[in-house]
Amino acid sequence: MVVLRVLITLATLSAAFLISCFAIIMYQSEMLGKCSTVCESKFCDVPLLLRYGKYCGLQITGCPGEPPCDDLDACYKAHDDCIGKLGNYLNKTCNHNLLQCVKRHKASGKGHFAGNTCDVKHVELFIINYMKLADFF
Repeated sequence: MVVLRVLITLATLSAAFLISCFAIIMYQSEMLGKCSTVCESKFCDVPLLLRYGKYCGLQITGCPGEPPCDDLDACYKAHDDCIGKLGNYLNKTCNHNLLQCVKRHKASGKGHFAGNTCDVKHVELFIINYMKLADFF
């Protein structure tokens, strides 16, 4: 009986995970190729969907000539520019520079753009961990 409950729970969690992955893929493909002109703070607790400022988020970037929303967003803009020049999303130099920039921002204690609803410390921590993970590839 206990084994059956465990199997049902695992099946339910697996289905929820697959549905979440599908939703993420659909959302990201919808956003692909679009640029941002608005300072956003969405999906703060969902790392794969996170949108912060105009430049932070997978497959998200600001439109040409758009200024970053704050100093943290400027880190992501510099990363987007670096990746764009080199054409390699996993470029270690670009990722290292982003990691260092976010660490400097975190140490500075600077605030965030007006209207932001994300916990900046959470965003910083996510990016720091994500860049450390990307360093393995």
